[in-house]
Amino acid sequence: MRCQVSFDIKRLQNFRKSIQLEDNELERSFKELDDLLSWRAARVNKVIAQTSIKIAYENKRDSSAMKTLAVLALVFLPGTFVATLHSSPFFDFKPLALGAIVSPQFWIYWAISIPLTIIVTIIWLL
Repeated sequence: MRCQVSFDIKRLQNFRKSIQLEDNELERSFKELDDLLSWRAARVNKVIAQTSIKIAYENKRDSSAMKTLAVLALVFLPGTFVATLHSSPFFDFKPLALGAIVSPQFWIYWAISIPLTIIVTIIWLL
């Protein structure tokens, strides 16, 4: 009987060692899996960062184009407003016109448009 108990104890000790070895193997496998996932996440983050840089560059280009359009509108809009407000023809395009094509009141357009454009530009710069 004593021999049987000794055998069972030995068998249990071997079983405990086997379980510890399996546990160590599982920990190693989990560590490798975690490293692999971290590596893949780093690759994905790198691609996302590169894409974000491209998007930022494109946004900067679009912003520059929009600023150019805003400046053009800033320059031409006051004059257009003044011409529309007066609604009077400053030019005479009749083919039989013998005299000047430009109306004598054409200076009023420039007298109002230039200061108005300057004022709008100053306000925009502030």
